[in-house]
Amino acid sequence: MHVVQVCKGVVPPVNYGGIERIVFWLTRELLQRGVRVTVIAHPESEVATKLAGVAFVPYLFEQDDYRQLIPPDADIVHLHDYPPEGREPAIPYLVTEHGNRNRGKFLANTVFVSRNHAENHHSQHFVYNGIPVSEYPFYRDKDDFMLFLAKLDWRVKNVKTALRLAFDLDFPLALAGGDLWASIKKTRGTWLLKYPFKKQLIRHEGQVFGAKKLELLQKAKLLFYLANWAEPFGLAPHEALACGTPVLVTPNGAFPEYVKSGVNGYVVRSYAEALESVRSLRGMSATEYEQMSEACRDSAFTSQEMTHGYLAYYERILKGEMLSGNADELRFSRPKSIRVTPSLF
Repeated sequence: MHVVQVCKGVVPPVNYGGIERIVFWLTRELLQRGVRVTVIAHPESEVATKLAGVAFVPYLFEQDDYRQLIPPDADIVHLHDYPPEGREPAIPYLVTEHGNRNRGKFLANTVFVSRNHAENHHSQHFVYNGIPVSEYPFYRDKDDFMLFLAKLDWRVKNVKTALRLAFDLDFPLALAGGDLWASIKKTRGTWLLKYPFKKQLIRHEGQVFGAKKLELLQKAKLLFYLANWAEPFGLAPHEALACGTPVLVTPNGAFPEYVKSGVNGYVVRSYAEALESVRSLRGMSATEYEQMSEACRDSAFTSQEMTHGYLAYYERILKGEMLSGNADELRFSRPKSIRVTPSLF
């Protein structure tokens, strides 16, 4: 089987790039299973130098027609970005929708990245993202701090609730994922005024990648991820779980599909529940916490499982199956999210 992966970004990414990392990990797993792979991606990609046996074709999304770059002997093309209108592949194809896309046309052979993500787009087809767990070593010696690892200036990632938890519980908080001053602006700076004597609890890490990011994921006692929207999957929570770090999440999106309260983290519906859960976590004995930490490691979806799921879809499509009989039925219906946000903040 000759599989062509198409991605407009740099594979693997130099720093941040969730989709690009998924493409890289999937390509590596396919190669290890004896599948022939061509990657069509941004010209700065170094996938060919990092993975022996992969073929690489440079691609500029805004300029090139990817269809002209597909090798003539390709069996199936796997798109990780939607092509411009009218550029549907002429050969068997699969599309992974990685976000919550509420405009534009969907192609019939589209899959999503979690069960909830698929249902929100009126589909039943999905493959969970997966990570190479071996690259996230299990770590037992946690430090007493909570980690925020997301875009600080993206309101739905809910940094103000992370700040409030830290202040109310005297729980040190590491903020990673962007400009601290942008986050202050988003919360109107009120935490500076209301909690002037607790600023020492906050440690700003800026943008973190590679070894620094891994160290934070390993050493944190808890990953804060109370996203106030329908998260399609959540890669950072899986990275934390692989490191043995419990995750605090809302019931929105895919989170309940892999986080079980009291087992590998907590799913909370209110700020009061968040307070109670974090207190419970910090009050655990060393043995109780280690049991939860081990459960975290066991619950992370792996890149091997992801690859198995995609191979199954490749085979179905190569046999002539169309995943959706009517692509017009595929559309995003935004669910009402549970907002876990403290009042009077």
